Amino acid sequence: MIISHKYKFIWFLHNGHTASTSLLMSLQELHDDLDTYVSPQRLDHGHGSNPEQKISVGNPQAKWVFDSQHTTPEELLDKGFCPKKFDEYTKIVVCRNPYTWMGSMMRKNINVVHFSENTIRRFFASGWMTHRHLSGQASLLKNIDKVIRIENLVEEFEKFKKDFAIEENILLRRFVKNHERIKVDYMKNYTSDGIEFMNKKFAQDFDHLGYEMLSFEKKRKVIGEK
Repeated sequence: MIISHKYKFIWFLHNGHTASTSLLMSLQELHDDLDTYVSPQRLDHGHGSNPEQKISVGNPQAKWVFDSQHTTPEELLDKGFCPKKFDEYTKIVVCRNPYTWMGSMMRKNINVVHFSENTIRRFFASGWMTHRHLSGQASLLKNIDKVIRIENLVEEFEKFKKDFAIEENILLRRFVKNHERIKVDYMKNYTSDGIEFMNKKFAQDFDHLGYEMLSFEKKRKVIGEK
């Protein structure tokens, strides 16, 4: 979570696997709220990660200390953040195609890169999926003004700097986690029943976020499979 009183925005990072660590690194200079502190976050939680790599945001002596960068709007308000400022400021969050969003979570947390109904259900039962993600991304957009697709993040980050007239020379810094160093084509690795399960389970996400819900045959055409 990054709060800027100077530019009157709050960039929430509570939707995991949407470049939240990269954005925390990129935007930390703009955080100027004296009451909030995001305690040191490990930069890489993947397999073979370095626990010494950490980043924190704000003043450690702040009134409100958050243990996670993934603070929700509701959690910020519950701490006592000014409701008037909350309403006035632009609240931003990043979303992601549900298929690759799920694939990224499964790859990182249970080291699975093939997505069938069985493996996805196994992930749900593993306990690795946080409570806030169980209902998908659309449920995380309450009290959010601007939703950015991760697929357009590079362009949208530049537009954000222009729209808010950002004076600081900030760059979008891409932090590649250990488990991301080898490329995986998430879409290619979905089975027919995996696609069907995702379409039923996260129908609200496809509808609300505007991503295309694919049939297995359409998926094969999209990725160029014969």
